[in-house]
Amino acid sequence: MQKTILIVDDSATIRKLVRLVIESMGHHTIEASDGLEALSILTHTRLDMLITNLNMPNLDGFQLIQQVRKKYHKQNLPILILSSEEEPEIVERGFNAGANVYLYKPLIPWQLRQEMNKIFTQAKLGRD
Repeated sequence: MQKTILIVDDSATIRKLVRLVIESMGHHTIEASDGLEALSILTHTRLDMLITNLNMPNLDGFQLIQQVRKKYHKQNLPILILSSEEEPEIVERGFNAGANVYLYKPLIPWQLRQEMNKIFTQAKLGRD
């Protein structure tokens, strides 16, 4: 079943790479260049997953995740962080904000596919 995934990153190159991996899995993608644009999309689009960077202008990834969870009440929306930040405190902050998965850049396509498949399999099992 085709899913709709929002990719949020201020780098057009990263968005393109992530999009190519996701579309090769048969899913649909939407792109945003920062957290504010992502929130705008979120208000009028049904999403199956959010993939976000942390360091972005206007509204960073932490703030985006917190607003998705609290303001928009999207407790069940899977959120995957893709970031170059590897410090344990930053990773913990990402999970505390509400992320389900934290992956490090550079993007490793098989790893992204594996984590996405795990999330979608768990969601499917949770509905049965």
